[in-house]
Amino acid sequence: MLKFLSHIVNFKQSSKTLFYILIFLVFTFTTGFKISEKFENILERIPYLNKLLEKDKPPYELLKKTEKSLNDAFWQGAPQFAPDSWEKAQEYFKKAQKFMEEKNYSYAKFYLQKSLEWAQKAQKEALETKKKQRKEAENKLKKLLALHPEIQRDLKWKPRLKLLQELIKYEKFEEFEKELKKIQQELKKKGAKPPSQNLS
Repeated sequence: MLKFLSHIVNFKQSSKTLFYILIFLVFTFTTGFKISEKFENILERIPYLNKLLEKDKPPYELLKKTEKSLNDAFWQGAPQFAPDSWEKAQEYFKKAQKFMEEKNYSYAKFYLQKSLEWAQKAQKEALETKKKQRKEAENKLKKLLALHPEIQRDLKWKPRLKLLQELIKYEKFEEFEKELKKIQQELKKKGAKPPSQNLS
């Protein structure tokens, strides 16, 4: 009988010890606190705990996917046409790189996923913004030609009009606006008027 009771006591003590170990592990995994390698080796010998202590594998596939998405967003002009989302994507990616270097792969995976989401958003925003600005630029050029049809027949204006078309084609919308403004100012100085206003 005494032997049986001693087994119960030992079991309760072991359970209590195991409970505290589990609490410690939960704290470790949720806060990012690192335990010493020596203590980790001891814990790995305890049944069932060795599975909990299995180290995360480096998220190389997610890293590759995120890098590709960032690269795609960059070449779609995200730094210019979607700067806020692009900055977020870059910020999360830098954090992911930091945790990759520290071999804290669970955190690295989290920030890689966030970077991926913002990179995809940046690419989408860039495409939408370019489409909108292209349409606006084309409408402005059409309006200019409608108001001043004479410049289409004038050889000296052809290079300037060609430049406007090229700027739209290559999505240089800021340069387009500057060049358009110069042309409008020059036409105004020369006294060029829309056909509806030119009575002579």
